[in-house]
Amino acid sequence: MALAATMLESARQSTDSKCVWAGCDSTAEATLSRRPLCRLHFYEIASQRLAECSGRFTETLTNEGERAAALTFLSEIITQTTNLAASAKYLSASQRDQFLELSMSAMDVSKRIQRYPRTEAQILVALYRSSDPTRVCESTRTINISKRGACVETRIPWDVGENVWIENSKLGRRALVRTAWVTKAGAKSGAMGIEILDWEDFWDLEQKFAK
Repeated sequence: MALAATMLESARQSTDSKCVWAGCDSTAEATLSRRPLCRLHFYEIASQRLAECSGRFTETLTNEGERAAALTFLSEIITQTTNLAASAKYLSASQRDQFLELSMSAMDVSKRIQRYPRTEAQILVALYRSSDPTRVCESTRTINISKRGACVETRIPWDVGENVWIENSKLGRRALVRTAWVTKAGAKSGAMGIEILDWEDFWDLEQKFAK
């Protein structure tokens, strides 16, 4: 009932206003972050932000506030796209399929975020560039970790999408990772999110949670 009420209220709000996109005179049919948008601009903005959320890999969101904000945003996409697919006027079959696909993608990302909870942990690690896996590029520590990811401190610039080796000397393990996002590259307080590619549970979190 709560979801139905939300969808009905969203539909009522959207029919009473115009799209806020500059230069667009179309009637708003959906909302995103409380901004009324026509179906075309809603799809464009929602798709772009969903790609950014997915790219900032689900296991490597910086903190619980960011995680909660991402889940709220994804829930909004799911609600709005479901509403559009069900009730928007003159919606072509291809447009309906696009909205349903967007909804399914948002649902998938939401499930991934919830599947891999993070734990705050400061673990000493060494990072190696894949082009020279024998030379330590940076000795640093994690900020938080998940079964297949981590957020680590960094003081040197990295490229998003770069393959890197990470070594945990305490566990005697090395893994190949992909950089999902980088903030303040090169700054003293920089951080980087990494996705672990070749371990299901690199930090043995499942064993720790089972205790």
